Amino acid sequence: MKANFEELDEETRKYMLQEFEAEQNSGNPYISPLLSDIGKEGFQNL
Repeated sequence: MKANFEELDEETRKYMLQEFEAEQNSGNPYISPLLSDIGKEGFQNL
């Protein structure tokens, strides 16, 4: 199931992207233990 978050405005999307990028660049991003091995690998390539 893909989440589209269609109800979010551009400003909210901008802040979400900033937070996501900051976490990815932190060197220790959160990766859920519930993800499969394929999911964990794919998540790093977003």
